[in-house]
Amino acid sequence: MTRFPLKGFISSIFLFSTLILINSCDVEVVTPPDCEIENITYNEYIKSIVETTCYTSSADGSSCHINGGVAPGNYEDYSEIVNSIEDGSFRRVLDRQNMPYPEDKQLSEEEMQLINCWIANNYPE
Repeated sequence: MTRFPLKGFISSIFLFSTLILINSCDVEVVTPPDCEIENITYNEYIKSIVETTCYTSSADGSSCHINGGVAPGNYEDYSEIVNSIEDGSFRRVLDRQNMPYPEDKQLSEEEMQLINCWIANNYPE
């Protein structure tokens, strides 16, 4: 009588499935930005960008990323921005660029680069 090695077959299927699952996972590779300016600080570079694009009036006249504003996150204070960076919400906004900015409040490529370099260098105040 021929026996089918069921135990070995099931083990092989399990191993094969596990390998496929592991290889199918996406790993986000973060490339550090090419930072031309050294020592980017919040007070010297980032604060003015945040003030003009993040919490001034939106297209409909309402305030955005301020205490009591219509958008989540309070960016009026350095420590609040740090909290948003550390919980990932600030990064999501930058990555998506989907904020309803008025046309004159869009972040430029240079501003995005400065902010990304600042974050990459542990966002000094």
